[in-house]
Amino acid sequence: MDYQKIFKSVRKLRISFLFIISACFLIVGSCTDKFELDWRSSLYPADWKPGYTDDKGRFLHDFSYAGYYAGEKDIPDVQAPVVDVTKHPYNADNTGDEDVTAVLQQALDDIGKSGGGVVYLPEGTYHVSVEDGAGSALHIRYNNVILRGAGDNYTKIINTTTIMRGKSIIKVDGGMRWTRDKRNIIDITEDLKDPTKKIPVENAGGFSIGDLVVLRSDVTEGFIREHNMEGVWNTSIRGAIFYRKVIDIDYNNNVLYIDTPTRYFLKTRDNARVYKVSEPIEEVGLENFSIGNYENQNVGFENTDYNVRGTGAYEVHGSHAISLLGSLNTWVSDVSTYRPEQNKNDVHILSNGIIVSYSRHITVQNCSFQKSQYNGAGGNGYMYTLRGNDCLFKYNSAGKCRHNYSFKDMSANGNVMYRCTGNDSNSSTDFHMHLSMANLFDNFNVDGDFIEAYNRRTSGTHGQSTTQSVFWNTNGIRYDKRKNAIIYSQQFKWGYIIGTRGNAPNVEVWGGDGTEPVDFVEGIGAGDKLQPESLYKDQLRRRMQRGEYTY
Repeated sequence: MDYQKIFKSVRKLRISFLFIISACFLIVGSCTDKFELDWRSSLYPADWKPGYTDDKGRFLHDFSYAGYYAGEKDIPDVQAPVVDVTKHPYNADNTGDEDVTAVLQQALDDIGKSGGGVVYLPEGTYHVSVEDGAGSALHIRYNNVILRGAGDNYTKIINTTTIMRGKSIIKVDGGMRWTRDKRNIIDITEDLKDPTKKIPVENAGGFSIGDLVVLRSDVTEGFIREHNMEGVWNTSIRGAIFYRKVIDIDYNNNVLYIDTPTRYFLKTRDNARVYKVSEPIEEVGLENFSIGNYENQNVGFENTDYNVRGTGAYEVHGSHAISLLGSLNTWVSDVSTYRPEQNKNDVHILSNGIIVSYSRHITVQNCSFQKSQYNGAGGNGYMYTLRGNDCLFKYNSAGKCRHNYSFKDMSANGNVMYRCTGNDSNSSTDFHMHLSMANLFDNFNVDGDFIEAYNRRTSGTHGQSTTQSVFWNTNGIRYDKRKNAIIYSQQFKWGYIIGTRGNAPNVEVWGGDGTEPVDFVEGIGAGDKLQPESLYKDQLRRRMQRGEYTY
């Protein structure tokens, strides 16, 4: 027997076998490297800069401007002056037995008129109510006022008024609205098709550096046709609106430079314009307390009962625990809802949690809103509602309601949901109506919830609900029992789902209804290896490195 020939044959077979195995690993590796190795989105290369666009026109907005002072300052820890409301001259009862609405309001007004400071509510329960004709129990109307408790497990504000239609428990509102008090209305002279800070205007002479301005356009018939919304939208709908600061002016060429890029096109066809508005309320903080409401004892909480006088639904419709209106550089931190012991049912609040409207650079963090009594139609049972620009919601949770988080219209743009959690909603977390453009869900936790971003043309005038919004590294903890995906996306033109992870990673995207092309999807189930882990944090780091500051 020729052993040498046998040995050579076996050696050749071994080499061939190893080659085949190696080739298989190379093939498998090339197919699964994004799931086994760190990977980057094709839309966010290592050298990404604002304005980067791929060959199909797809791009990611720069979301780094969200939150208090556009992320350039930390929320302050104001230590003086501090007014303890349980001491002279207020002597507020903190047992919950006495109604202390008047003395708390007096303390808020006093410290506001004096230039600002902290109204401190030590541990205890503070009984408030809404007077006839008033829009809220407590109203913060001055700058630099902080309402602070001893912690959400220790300081409790309880509202005993149960007929709260259209009212709030706490309202922060200095009176400014983006759509009124308009001064120096000037036309924008060129179509602004891409995100830009450069605004050519008919006449820059009436503006100064530091002015707060509104850039907006109308929903015209042309705008409606462009979005395939004939028969759904009408020209009474509010169009795109961006609240900005003027940081430089070229008077010779009539150009304004603003602090944050626009988020959607502004066309002369749609009456694109810019104007100044009255001053916002600024530097207001709500901190470290919990808030609850006596439940309404009436009957009638069916889906459309909010329109039926005499029902409980009618009496609580459109109420909020907290309303932030016309605000800038304001924050809500470590505030939760709770169930008053007087409530027979597991109810924390009557309808809605917190709404941010006509406001910009708001940070809402470490909050928990849940368990609304009424979750019917018409805008009830929403825990976090956004109608503002460039706000940052981080480390918040919501659940046991109609909609955990909801974006409402074209004024809701540039906002970031960072590491928030949605639990067990009756409906969904959603983009609700009228094209809320360019918002970011970053490391959002979906726990028995699901997110909807699609053309809602069958829901009245809602229609196209969003465009250019991004879902980055979404964590699917648990599917809603009615669903088999955590994101349902059919955005107008491009929308982006980049990286999912967890036990429930599936998403669904589709075209049709005038939304084409089908949304961009990348890295489903591979979010654990996505780099960077957070788009928002990485974009903020890059902007700070560039030295591009807005304040």
